Amino acid sequence: MAKWVKLTEIRPNANNPRQISADDFALLKRSLMQFPEMLTARPLVCYTSDMGGYVILGGNQRYRALCDIGAEEVPIVLADDWTAQQRDEFLIKDNTHYGKWDTEMLANEWDAVELAEWGLHFPEKEEKEEKESCPTCGKII
Repeated sequence: MAKWVKLTEIRPNANNPRQISADDFALLKRSLMQFPEMLTARPLVCYTSDMGGYVILGGNQRYRALCDIGAEEVPIVLADDWTAQQRDEFLIKDNTHYGKWDTEMLANEWDAVELAEWGLHFPEKEEKEEKESCPTCGKII
């Protein structure tokens, strides 16, 4: 069960290997401002620090975004009964995305503008350039 705590009681995890681009970070902030109810459904996962307060296991980027937009409190769930190994495992697994998008369904049944606003990006198709090779040495020119 989630409890609400002040952001000042929370510390980001120094061992979090996840990064976010500036553009995606801006989308995350906008998303949290436009749809704050999402936090209730997906609180930060933390553990109680020996030095007081809480350390984030899941939600480091959301925490940063919340700080930037001036939020004061956030819901958290505690993983105090997890071992250090389980905490490390969660830190990675929480950011591992299994599966893939059904791009055909998204293209046919979802609004592309909304998907982009919500942070869903598809790799752009690389246009293949016509390349010529040198008739003498065969090197691509």
